[in-house]
Amino acid sequence: MNAQQLKLFLVAFALIALLTSSASAAVLHDQSAIEPDWTQGFLNSIGGGPGPDHFFYGAQDIVVEGGGWVISTITIFTTYGGSDPTNAFLNIFPKTSSPLPTAEQIPNLDTPVAVEKTLVSDDVYTVTASGLDISLEPGEYWICLTPNESNAFYCSHIPAETVMGDFTATYDGGSWGYPHREWDATILIEGDETPVSAEHSSLSSVKALFR
Repeated sequence: MNAQQLKLFLVAFALIALLTSSASAAVLHDQSAIEPDWTQGFLNSIGGGPGPDHFFYGAQDIVVEGGGWVISTITIFTTYGGSDPTNAFLNIFPKTSSPLPTAEQIPNLDTPVAVEKTLVSDDVYTVTASGLDISLEPGEYWICLTPNESNAFYCSHIPAETVMGDFTATYDGGSWGYPHREWDATILIEGDETPVSAEHSSLSSVKALFR
């Protein structure tokens, strides 16, 4: 087993442990398998870097199926970004355009969530936001979970082995674009597949929360 195979094995083992620890939640969307031949990840973090501070948001095309989702946990896979962040910024937009979010869908720092960053293998980390309780109606969304790192320039959101929907888009503070047209970024979403009820946030309230 070479070094790359060993790294992928360790990541897979850590993922099994992650899923086992949250057995009460269903896997709603799974792009947790890492692209074995990836060479360059996505810029998706807030923080410093050489020169001025850097702000990069990565948005992923997510389809909510069935009667709707109640999201409890979102996990992404990254490299080391110079720190162990305790928070990230969560932005969710209804997908009303393709292949990129609209110019009006601008991510912001108004929605901080607590996260835990865990080393799973050599320079591969999970960044997990749990206890979210976010309800989404059936439909298609752009979802961004953006860690607050001390050195955003060197923190890479690792590509996934599979592509689902439109490629991951990146907002660099001025506009949306595609850094990689052959890859999606890794993401694992867990929660419940229950229909959205009147007591939970409806699509309209989600729009208000994540403008």
